[in-house]
Amino acid sequence: MDEFAFLGGALAEEFISSVFPTISSAKIKSNSKIIIISTPNGMNAFYRIFHKAQAGSNDFIPFKIDWRTIPRSKSNEEFKKNQVNTIGEAKFRQEYMCVGGDTMVTLKNEETGEIINLSIEEAEKLLNDIIESED
Repeated sequence: MDEFAFLGGALAEEFISSVFPTISSAKIKSNSKIIIISTPNGMNAFYRIFHKAQAGSNDFIPFKIDWRTIPRSKSNEEFKKNQVNTIGEAKFRQEYMCVGGDTMVTLKNEETGEIINLSIEEAEKLLNDIIESED
């Protein structure tokens, strides 16, 4: 599944729910696989699956590839400059750098309208607490 984080709303959850019965029915666990590839796009199904994998609380194996480790014909800085010129700084950070844990994000509570600014690490903890309370 490529760019899984960009599936809208409940579609990602519905898709995972629909394929898991087939995947989980394999007699030998290592014979069935789902590969999810994506860059981040908010705190959605991809985010939850990936972070649960990092915590060891699902059967997925998390894997990250840093854009700087891919061999290119141009230097990393020249490549970055060309990409930023083409897609802009914000999209480069999202698509290539996947921002870091100290990156500040703005969250809005849809029920109360409250807006808060947190680091991604703080937002992850908040989201994980919410997910755990729903499980």
